[in-house]
Amino acid sequence: MCAKLLMDAHPEQTIKETAYELGFPTTANFCRYFKRATGIYPQAYKDMKKESK
Repeated sequence: MCAKLLMDAHPEQTIKETAYELGFPTTANFCRYFKRATGIYPQAYKDMKKESK
């Protein structure tokens, strides 16, 4: 998934910035899409990646 790759490559980037870069009109739309595709919300994914380091 492109969003995961982008979030992994730029962990300092906010979810809002990631959503905008991927062309989503709102953060809410991006969060719904991400949850549907992965089963977790973007912030949970970022937190999980942060803990694994």
